[in-house]
Amino acid sequence: MKETGSEKVVIAGYSNGGYMAMNLAMEEAGAYDAYVPIAEAMKNEYISDEDIKTMKNLPMYFIFASSDPTVDPDTYERPTIQRLLDAGAKDVTVYNPDKVLDKNGIKDENGDPVEYNGHFSWFDFVHNQAHDEGKQTVFDWIGEKVK
Repeated sequence: MKETGSEKVVIAGYSNGGYMAMNLAMEEAGAYDAYVPIAEAMKNEYISDEDIKTMKNLPMYFIFASSDPTVDPDTYERPTIQRLLDAGAKDVTVYNPDKVLDKNGIKDENGDPVEYNGHFSWFDFVHNQAHDEGKQTVFDWIGEKVK
């Protein structure tokens, strides 16, 4: 990263930006320190077995909601994640809530957290509310990758 003076770089992208993050993971795997594809829009069918071999050694943190009406997780994220795990990936973290719910106190008319469009999983990223099963937040995960 001599162009920017950066010592460590994490690539994160949402939707088409997630597609681009996946492209960078496949094409420039050694150039960056970690990848956070959010609601990534790269169909699993366009990811070759060779691409999986390249990405299996990368730290990757996938963020997506099951209710995403734009980027169907069964066509995009889930099969790709499974292929990475089957290939022996050791540093794949997944945050996959059923829905995107407000966690900042905004309530609907019934007093329940507002539910956002399922494609808006970026919401949990920017508010550092995405976490793994052990409750490590995505920003903590990123912090470990850039130490």
